[in-house]
Amino acid sequence: MNKILIIIVICLFIASCVPSDETIQAMLEKTRIAEFTPTSSPIPTKSANNSSSSSSSSSSSSSSSWFSGGTLHRATVAEWRNASYANRLATAADFVAATQPVDFGDLVEFKGWASDLETCISIAVSGGDVDKELVSLISAMCTVQLFP
Repeated sequence: MNKILIIIVICLFIASCVPSDETIQAMLEKTRIAEFTPTSSPIPTKSANNSSSSSSSSSSSSSSSWFSGGTLHRATVAEWRNASYANRLATAADFVAATQPVDFGDLVEFKGWASDLETCISIAVSGGDVDKELVSLISAMCTVQLFP
């Protein structure tokens, strides 16, 4: 029940949608979220962020535009599927930044989390009849799966 509450809160925050328990269950059955395994390290807690120093921000400064320009926050799955990878990654970065305690000094690690979320969403929507569903709902379910 806690995961359902988290999904509802994230949906309200991201796209002002309120899915019912039945909708969430149907989406879990239609998507392939459970098949995704993240490749990046877990997002550290705030206390871990405060105690560690970020030294890799300069290493990613040459490619720092990857996280800007996302336009799929209120898109449907069909729009997500037709969008460029750069747009999907930038949108996923926005979803991660909006829902997780991220240390923005480490863009390499942040990109890993955004990439994991983009991959999770893309895998989740690769099968089934979900073209008219909102990407933000799928993102919320992936967020719960990836960042418990």
